[in-house]
Amino acid sequence: MSTETDQKPNPKIETKPNELPKIPAGYADLGAVAGYNPPPPEKLNMLVVGPSNEGKSTFINSTPRTMVLDFEKGSDSIIDPKAIRIPIRDIAHYDKILAKLIADAKTGNRPFDRVAIDTGDEAAGMLSLWIANEKDIEDIAEYGREGHGWFLLRNRFMHRLRELNNAGYAWTIAGHIVEEKITDRKGKERLRIKPALFPSLYKSVLRLASFEMTFYRLAKSQQRMKTIKHPTSGANIEVPDGDNVDVVETYYLDMRALDGEPGKKRGVPNMAGRFELPLVDGWQVFKDNYNRAVNELKGESV
Repeated sequence: MSTETDQKPNPKIETKPNELPKIPAGYADLGAVAGYNPPPPEKLNMLVVGPSNEGKSTFINSTPRTMVLDFEKGSDSIIDPKAIRIPIRDIAHYDKILAKLIADAKTGNRPFDRVAIDTGDEAAGMLSLWIANEKDIEDIAEYGREGHGWFLLRNRFMHRLRELNNAGYAWTIAGHIVEEKITDRKGKERLRIKPALFPSLYKSVLRLASFEMTFYRLAKSQQRMKTIKHPTSGANIEVPDGDNVDVVETYYLDMRALDGEPGKKRGVPNMAGRFELPLVDGWQVFKDNYNRAVNELKGESV
């Protein structure tokens, strides 16, 4: 009978500073890898939230090789989109599109790398009505006990998302935010900003996401200028145009979560916490910032 002293010690993988561990024989074929090697931006799962008309759909539609499942039917006015979109009629239509995407992936003839759901709360609302009709109830909250209806909705939503991931697609979920009046312990009312997606579904999506980001717009007044000729030199100069002002809007992508805490940015803790996004090609700005952060951590030239 063997004793504790007869047992062999656990194997150790010795490494030197900045040296990658050697993968034991037979494990590379099983998918073992070593070292810092985050996915390319095209493979990132993203959760993006913000108020209405603050740049979420514009950003999503700036992403090449992306299929946008447009539950809001609000992407028609976006300037120079790089994505293809389908306005979603109902859940049967949604499922038919998912089946086509998955079938394309299986044949290797996949025209898209990413699927975007715009927005997740509208998709969940449509799915909720579908389930209510299926179960012959007025509201999903009435189904079962102890929130079973919400549990069912979350599982069906996430099942579709995992099917996309398993087929090799990255995804982007856009979501609205809402304001809620709450009373603190001192009896004082205040506004709290929260996602429109119900909490357990938001948390489930966030667990699978690589990035959690907030979009918002800042507007500021700026003195309007006009060009005149200098009375002496004749050169063109800029001077204030009376009391006229222009409102300048700037769109930002913020890596903080809604509660002000740092948002999720898996693999790139050094990435800029906030940056300005243009109305066109916002995806390229995100991609450049992400790749720059990855290269810095790899010690490569940027």
